Parts: sequence; C-alpha cells; structure tokens
Amino acid sequence: MYRTDDNEAKDKDMEIKQKRTDYADTRRGAKESDLHPGDIVLLKQKKEDKLSTEFQSVPYEVMGKHGNEVSNTSADGVSYRRNVTDVKKYRSKTDYTSVSEDESSVIIK
Repeated sequence: MYRTDDNEAKDKDMEIKQKRTDYADTRRGAKESDLHPGDIVLLKQKKEDKLSTEFQSVPYEVMGKHGNEVSNTSADGVSYRRNVTDVKKYRSKTDYTSVSEDESSVIIK
C-alpha cells in the first residue's frame, strides 16, 4: 500500500514538472532543431568589428548530430563540433526567389 502512494506521488510530480517545462518552452519560443546529416550550414564567427558578419561565408556539411551538438566538415575535410545555436542552415539565392508561371514577375519569399 505504501508503494502505491509513492508511485502516485512520483507520477503527479513528473506531470507537474512536465507542465512547467512546456510552459517555459512556450514562453521562450523554444523549438527543436531541424538540422540533419547532409545539410549545408554556416558557422557563427567571432565579431571582430562592427562590419564583420555574424556567420562565416564558407558553407559546411553536417555530418552528424548528438543532442545539441552538431558535427560539421568543411570542403577541405576539417571537422568542427558546434552547438546548434552557433549553426545556421545555408540557403542559396535560388531559395529566396522563384519565378511565377508566366515568368513575367519574380516573387520574393
């Protein structure tokens, strides 16, 4: 009888903790990373002055993902491991523009 009460209390505690976690994630706008092996990404770089860009201009390929860690490889074969917050999916210029059916106007997404 005593064990049943412990299990009920543990279940109730886990339920309440999950509810708080879900609420905090919703408030912070937290979401799952959509990076997968084979994706092309840009790595965040150190800001040296006000004119430097936030991300490097050289694209890298995602080799694997474990939790919040992403393994990347450059075209030269150099491997890097970064947190998902320091990586951004690479989008080519063709991803930003598309031509309509009559090809008379360009639609920018």
